[in-house]
Amino acid sequence: MAPEAVVRYSSALKPGEARPTTGVAQTQLGLWWSLCAGMTLLSLGLFVAALPRRYAELSHVATQPPAAHLQLTPADAQLLGQFGVTPQIYGFLMLGLEAGLVLAFASISAIMLWRKGRERIALFFALTAITYGVYITPPLDSLLAVALPLSLASRTVQALGLWCAIVFFYIFPDGRFTHRWTKGMAAACGLWCLYWIIYPLPLLDPVNPFSMTLPGLALHLGWFVSGLVAQVQRYYCTTEPVQRQQTKWVFLSASVAVVSYGLIYAPPLLWPGLPAPVWFGALNNLVIQPTYLLLLYLVPLSIFISILRYGLWDVDLLLNRALVYGVLTALLAAIYFISVVSLPALFPALTGVSSPLTISMSTLLTAALVAPLRRRVQESIDYRFFRRQYDAARILAAFGAVVRDEIDMERLIGRLKAAIEETLAPVWISCWVRHKQGYAECAPGSNPAPWIVAADDRLITHLLRLGGVTDLADLAVDSPGQQALQRRRVVLVAPMLSHGELLGWLSLGPRRSGTGYSAGDRRLLNMLVAQVAPALRVAQLVQEQKEAAVARERIAQELRLARTVQQTLLPKALPILDGWALAAHFEPAHEVSGDFYDLLLLDERQLALVIGDVVGKGVPAALLMASARSLIRTIARQKKAPGAVLQEVNEVLNQDIPAGMFVTCLYGLLDLETGKFRFANSGHNLPYRRGAGGAQTLYARGMPLGMMPGQQYDETEAYLAPGESLLLYSDGIIETRNAARAMYGSQRLAQVISDYAGPGVGLAKAVLEDVRRYAGAEHEQEDDITLMVVARGNQL
Repeated sequence: MAPEAVVRYSSALKPGEARPTTGVAQTQLGLWWSLCAGMTLLSLGLFVAALPRRYAELSHVATQPPAAHLQLTPADAQLLGQFGVTPQIYGFLMLGLEAGLVLAFASISAIMLWRKGRERIALFFALTAITYGVYITPPLDSLLAVALPLSLASRTVQALGLWCAIVFFYIFPDGRFTHRWTKGMAAACGLWCLYWIIYPLPLLDPVNPFSMTLPGLALHLGWFVSGLVAQVQRYYCTTEPVQRQQTKWVFLSASVAVVSYGLIYAPPLLWPGLPAPVWFGALNNLVIQPTYLLLLYLVPLSIFISILRYGLWDVDLLLNRALVYGVLTALLAAIYFISVVSLPALFPALTGVSSPLTISMSTLLTAALVAPLRRRVQESIDYRFFRRQYDAARILAAFGAVVRDEIDMERLIGRLKAAIEETLAPVWISCWVRHKQGYAECAPGSNPAPWIVAADDRLITHLLRLGGVTDLADLAVDSPGQQALQRRRVVLVAPMLSHGELLGWLSLGPRRSGTGYSAGDRRLLNMLVAQVAPALRVAQLVQEQKEAAVARERIAQELRLARTVQQTLLPKALPILDGWALAAHFEPAHEVSGDFYDLLLLDERQLALVIGDVVGKGVPAALLMASARSLIRTIARQKKAPGAVLQEVNEVLNQDIPAGMFVTCLYGLLDLETGKFRFANSGHNLPYRRGAGGAQTLYARGMPLGMMPGQQYDETEAYLAPGESLLLYSDGIIETRNAARAMYGSQRLAQVISDYAGPGVGLAKAVLEDVRRYAGAEHEQEDDITLMVVARGNQL
């Protein structure tokens, strides 16, 4: 005989490779939907039809041993009467519990069909949910003894629910039979259920555990044990990590359920003559069985929460909740059973009297233990069976504790990437943060060089609207940003938001294992991003402040350098001339200035005087000032006339002067023997000659340098007699403002010049003192101040 064929599945996908689908072909889709819809309607229809008969059973007090599950005995009815509960109320409450449980399973079935109606495993799970929900509740048992059509239909639904539950273990989680023997077992189980539908013998009853014989119970448990064996073999045959984890958790949770089921129903069949306390029957019917039915709600409730809140097929969470609540139920049942057995015996021994309050005390004790016991069970199961999620939770907690104090963006992003690497193990991670021009990729590792997604890209709008982790393929955006991410084979995008602002996002490539990202992975990534977003905002502000400080320091250094260069261009000392006295004052408003002055002795008789002002501030003005001064000095050495010098300088500056900038300048030649001053003016402030008649304005016209080529500059001559002086100044003098924001003005300057009666060069000091007096002590200088005085007669 040929050895049994074992199919080994290897689902390690290459990065970016699509996973094989379990979808249903279009030709089969209608058949599957018809089967699901038909069985759903049949199951719910039979359940509704059985409700009146089931209510009659529950509200009727049996005079003989109860023929129906949870039917009241006279002792049960008497005990309930002490609390004011009639059999009718009891029947209504119990029927509500059973109907609610079926409704919960039906809701899960509807959600599965709605969300994943084209996947084979989802369709089968939907069919299993509705039929198994009807199977585990007693109402359909009341139809087994009625007319043939109803009883046959009831047996069909119940048998189908059992068969689907067993086959589920054979095909979980990918919807395929892993081993050949599982197909044979599924067929054998189907034949067993079909045989019972046609010939409902009590010996092989697979439905009602209370009327089941020992061989029937053994066969019943045997099917589920075979399902567990199939899961174990799948665990060792598959090479896909996710399937191995899912299989392990299914085996553990199902093992708890099978063992619990056997412990509840096997002892009465193994030891039928085992004596039981008188009160145990009432306790079983009124407390244990209703509580067990109530706890069954945890199964569909946990499935419903995981589907509704975390995604449709979050097997990890589903199995975690099933395992936790299964163990919790078993522990609580054991505690309750021990307490109701021990307290009634212990209480009379200590007090000498018996009291019905002992059962109430047991109930309160069990209720008080629910919350702390659940926490301990959750921690233990997470640590032992869900180690990856347990470690991820610990990493998340450690990351949250560290990230709150991290303000360095580079270290913050590094810690975030390390946490994601440790928990999700993607092939690569890239982080994008807000930049002046958009969103820039930071430290992409092996990816291409950083680049920028524009701030107006449609991808940004979609990420702001989504606000959570999403698949890039689900973003219906046709934009350069999304196309670039697609070329890099991005799988997940996690926006980082703070106060409605998109600070950046994380881009994750495929996982190293080749498996997809689960709903739990997405939740973890969402939590990591939520923790890092406020810290990232702070880090961005800190980095912006650092960058601003660095920029300010760089500008300050540049300004200091420019000021040093500028000061080297100004005259280091004024020339000492026989018969003449010179004074100059230069006071920039900022680190560098656009004002300049110069004195250039061309020969023994001619002294060139220059004063100018560049329209502008800061480094550009200083650079233009240096350029203009150098041009003037170069051309002035050729001993050309003042108008010709300014004309030539204007032509040169017009070639490359920055837009919106120009230079005002006064250039003159002073004859040291005759006192003749011949000058040209390119839009600069008019100079003053101080003589016996007071202040006299000297006029000369001309356009500022650099504004327009081809300009001519008029020349004017004036003579300085002994005792007279010449005042050249910049507009910083006359545009000085006082506290009322009124300007100093030319008239006040002329009056100060006229009123001055001291030595010639002392005029500079007199003007500056009057300007400061006018501005006031709180004055903040707004413009550069330059002043130059030339006096004839060596007055000091």
